[in-house]
Amino acid sequence: MTGGFVDRIEESGVLTAFAGRLMRGSGGMLAVEGHAGTGKSELIKEFERTQAGPRVVMARCHGQDGAENSYGPISDLLTRAATEQSARGRWRRRAAPLLRAAPQLLELVPTVGPALRAGVEAVQHRGGSESEDVLLGQAGRVARALADALVSAARDHGPLLCVIDDAERIDPSSCLVLDYLSEQLPTVPLGIILVHRSTVWETEGHPLISLLRKFRSRRQVQTIRLKRLPASAVAQYARGRGETGTDEEVLARVDGLVGGHPLLLVQLMDLRQENATKAGTLNLDDNTLDAVDAVVRERLDLLPPDARRLLEIAATQGTVFSASVVREVSGLSDEEVWALLGEVERRGDLIEAVSTPMAQEPTEAGRYRFSHGILQLLLYRRQNDHQRRDRHRAVASALERLGEGAAATGDESLQLARHYRGAGDARKAAEYSYLAAQRMARNGSALTEVSVLCARALSDLRAAPGGPESDRWALRVLELLLVASESSWQAAEDAEAGVLGLAEEAARTAQRIGEPTLQARAAFLHGKILLHTQGVTASTTVLHKALEHADADDGLPEESPERFLLLAEYGAQLTQRDLAAGLQLMRRADLLRQTLASSSAWVNDPVTALVERQLDKQFGVSALDAGDLGSAHQRLTASVEQLRIRAVADELHPALNYLAQTLTAMGEYALAEAALHEALDLVRTPGPSAWRAYHRSLLGRAFLLHDKREQALGLLRSAADECDRTQIVSIGPLVRNYLAEALIVLGAGDRRRLAEAEEISVATADACRAAGTLRSEVTAWSLAGRARLLLGSVDSARHAGEQAVTLLQQAGGHLPAVTAEEIYYHHSRTLTALGESAGSVRLLRAANEEIQRKAATLGPAARARFLTAVAVNRAIAEDLAAHQAEGRHTRPNDAAPD
Repeated sequence: MTGGFVDRIEESGVLTAFAGRLMRGSGGMLAVEGHAGTGKSELIKEFERTQAGPRVVMARCHGQDGAENSYGPISDLLTRAATEQSARGRWRRRAAPLLRAAPQLLELVPTVGPALRAGVEAVQHRGGSESEDVLLGQAGRVARALADALVSAARDHGPLLCVIDDAERIDPSSCLVLDYLSEQLPTVPLGIILVHRSTVWETEGHPLISLLRKFRSRRQVQTIRLKRLPASAVAQYARGRGETGTDEEVLARVDGLVGGHPLLLVQLMDLRQENATKAGTLNLDDNTLDAVDAVVRERLDLLPPDARRLLEIAATQGTVFSASVVREVSGLSDEEVWALLGEVERRGDLIEAVSTPMAQEPTEAGRYRFSHGILQLLLYRRQNDHQRRDRHRAVASALERLGEGAAATGDESLQLARHYRGAGDARKAAEYSYLAAQRMARNGSALTEVSVLCARALSDLRAAPGGPESDRWALRVLELLLVASESSWQAAEDAEAGVLGLAEEAARTAQRIGEPTLQARAAFLHGKILLHTQGVTASTTVLHKALEHADADDGLPEESPERFLLLAEYGAQLTQRDLAAGLQLMRRADLLRQTLASSSAWVNDPVTALVERQLDKQFGVSALDAGDLGSAHQRLTASVEQLRIRAVADELHPALNYLAQTLTAMGEYALAEAALHEALDLVRTPGPSAWRAYHRSLLGRAFLLHDKREQALGLLRSAADECDRTQIVSIGPLVRNYLAEALIVLGAGDRRRLAEAEEISVATADACRAAGTLRSEVTAWSLAGRARLLLGSVDSARHAGEQAVTLLQQAGGHLPAVTAEEIYYHHSRTLTALGESAGSVRLLRAANEEIQRKAATLGPAARARFLTAVAVNRAIAEDLAAHQAEGRHTRPNDAAPD
């Protein structure tokens, strides 16, 4: 800035103090926010120029959506921090285990983002010894690894200040890295500065806003809010430019023109210095953007007409643009384009070259950036609607030619979608949004990002002309949208507005097209969503009928992705009523998956990729339901580790939930709590979330079993309230049963709590019978019997307990999320109270057989813990021992074991 940096004394003081803390070994987070053009970037640049403390590295965000943007700013920070050979070596050592832990990592670089590209290539060129693998072992957690790499850069090479500019464009994956970093920063000489526009607060659900709110609630972030420059600062800058001397009237005129807006001030002073305009030619009543537009227009008038046209084309492409694309659209020769862009760049105030030493794609060569987003916006705005539409279409065509159209990368697909949207071609926009989402889903990117792209594609399709081809695209988009967003589903009261409405739309669309494969996919979606909105009976009815149609003469081929989807979903749901039959169908799906694995229909299908990962997880869950604790722990631990490698939060947190259930069953309460805390940190749904409620209820139960009773009840009540607001019928009964259990355990001598538990249990049992949710009905009747026994209603307790035992035995003795030994044990206590010792002992022996069968699946140490740390197991062993020693059952009828 020719006139020098002015004002911002208070803000500069905050930055200096922040850097001082880094030099003393304590880091932190700082947010710098302000409207466009208020000098946020200039403040940071001036601080970097004048401070003599920590190393400063800067990165810029380019977009929230797209696989190539995942971890983008984190990657740039690491690359720029690794300027010394030792730092680069450390990054290579950290990248080596990531590569070996996931051999497919090179194919997954778009998923991981450019962040690992340099590290992976360095590992390939350097090799590496086996001893390097020990540094990260099997962890392979991309987000955590990136956070650890930044921490190491600060600890090993001195205080480090990382600045992320344009943070309003930050991607969710980078936010996850920052979340992991936040807890470590107070003890590490690492500072993070997030520079963003104030307008980001107007976007509800924005990943940056969710992150900043979390940091603020934990008091982990400071904030600098930049306002416009005061009149004294405007005068100081103007005098520094040597334009106005001491004429107070002229200074007041300048202040009135720029309104304290730094960008406008600089542009205005530049023009005055060049004698290209007078301050008085601007209208004092213009708003800031119009005033800047007038100043920019004056500057553009100094350029050749072809240069102005090139800049308008460039502004159509975006804040960052490619010389190759501009050349294609303009029709000028390479020499003409390079000469004109070079002339504009030499002016130093409109565009600047973007350094791309690793450029490999044609569209990456010769990239430029507008010096400020406002300039790009104004150049775009000055075109009329017809020009914008034509240029968007021309840019899209150029990108297709340069990026090979449908073979384009995820980010190129996003660009093409935006340009076709700007050109008014809604269906082409939808197609490219879907292709970007498809690529991200196959590569394991965050499902929230996949869902956003699908929702955008669906909106475009609804604005496009109808017809069979539009119907096909709509079905593809609906399918991927619903499967990708499963962890955040809510059962809206208005079915047409919720996920059930979307599934029914897919069914109607498939019916119009009339192809069996598409109808099977629509039935798969409908059945999946009915489980959550209406229960098992409605869901399995739809899926069973779809499989019958698939087996008909004009149905599905034996080896097809659609048959896999139906078998996997029907099998998983059937386990809730018939575990053996459900597992049989899941094994058929698994065999079919192995047969289809190399076919193009399988490889290019993003939905089968998601369901395939769910099936792997479901086998672990089914092992838990069957009582094979050892196999369940092994499978679910492996599933969690693989999902951590992929850093897919939407799939990871349900897997952590199931792992926590297994750990709780094994008596590993502390490990279960840790898994559930991690799961809760990964749920990003802004409103009520059934999964968050489920995690919290399991955490409350772990607290209850781990002697943290006072914390348990409040957590379980809030979880039940949140779950009720989502109306998800597959999870609600589980959460309410956990609350009833806590009221019983904590309610000895408190009739009010026991009565509440009995009321909740009976209501849950009735609702589950209507929905066909047998597993939760069994547990609810058992809980009702326990509450009634403690209330003194022994005969009524017997009726409820018999209901639970009978239903369990009719289902073969095993049901998901039902601990058979607990059902048997608690009813045995009721029979003892009624003096029916023989019946009580039979149930105790059945319970003990279940315990011994589960114990046999565990190793020696885990088996010993299971038998001694789980209270109900101890109680059953004690009662049996007492019976053998004394010939009678002696356990008193007081509170249940916990």
